[in-house]
Amino acid sequence: MAGVRGNRDTLSDTTIQPRQVADQLVNISPKSVPFLKHIGIDGEAGTNPKREWQEDVLHALTATMSATVTMNDTTSGTVTLSASDAWNFGVGDIILIESEQLRVTALASDTTLTVTRGWGSTTAATHDASETITRVGHNQLENVDSVTGGTSIHDFPFNYYQIFDRAVQVSHRAQQTGEYNVDDRMDLEVSKVLKDYFHMLERTAFYGKRVAQTATVPSSAGGLDTFITDNTDTTAEALSEKKINDLLALIYDDVGHDEQADLIVVNQWQKRKISDMWSSMARMERGERTGGVVVDVIDTVFGKVDVMMVHNMPAGVLYLLNTKHIKYAPYKNSAFFVEDLPESGPYFKQHVYGDYTLEVRGDKSHGRMSGLTTS
Repeated sequence: MAGVRGNRDTLSDTTIQPRQVADQLVNISPKSVPFLKHIGIDGEAGTNPKREWQEDVLHALTATMSATVTMNDTTSGTVTLSASDAWNFGVGDIILIESEQLRVTALASDTTLTVTRGWGSTTAATHDASETITRVGHNQLENVDSVTGGTSIHDFPFNYYQIFDRAVQVSHRAQQTGEYNVDDRMDLEVSKVLKDYFHMLERTAFYGKRVAQTATVPSSAGGLDTFITDNTDTTAEALSEKKINDLLALIYDDVGHDEQADLIVVNQWQKRKISDMWSSMARMERGERTGGVVVDVIDTVFGKVDVMMVHNMPAGVLYLLNTKHIKYAPYKNSAFFVEDLPESGPYFKQHVYGDYTLEVRGDKSHGRMSGLTTS
């Protein structure tokens, strides 16, 4: 047996020493899922692999003239629309094109209005193609039959559910072997799979592509880009206060205050950019020793908008979202759960299972920027 001459220390002593291990496992995942937490994953459960919802609209307040038809001051009383939008108008509507008012006297077709020019002593004028048509009033004669107006046809946007399913297998010996600060190896591995799936579910909102199921292809849920198609800004440039306000203005013009977006979702780079925009407006008290500006809420003429930094989304993209119209929804009895699987050998086996989709209502209540620079 070996011995130690002189003073004894930890370098000369070769006796096996127990390792000092922290009481908890640190950072199973260093990244959070704030968007998922904010929206929640407890929407109404579905019973059909294709989830549909019903959307309707009020009559539009504006329309656009045909891109190929110009009205001049001698043109007869006909307005040609750029799309089949005549159902939004009714006999008796007073419309405005530039400074001229006109009164609708008939709906000649899905794309054509018959009108009286120069209504209310305004002057019949030349109007270029693609001018905006604005409904500004309505009137009818007394003691006449009511005039039937147009009605909308409901839309049925949809998304598909997608299955998250992964098994964990731990040998009988591994499960019984003592480990530092691990009470149950199976529980630990299952919890890591579940946390990973939370990230994948959140990323579905930003990367998801809608795919229908076949006998050989699993279904997949479309993300925000599948549904946000109306109010978009694809100009490749740096994020600015003007860009944010311009996108809010597009949403406002479509839906007004009541349905306006209430949340900006960005990656860390764009969150830094937003904070920098207002850094010059910061004021610190004399006794304050904290520097820096972090902007979590923007106060605009369109209302207050929260700003959320999300690790799981692309760096060059910004979303403006009306969160009351967005939700994750599980399939019936398929919210994330853990279940034992049959065993045919000396091991333990469980799986983590969930079946979810993303529901995004009201396209016009949201907005999207892409191509934002990150330098």
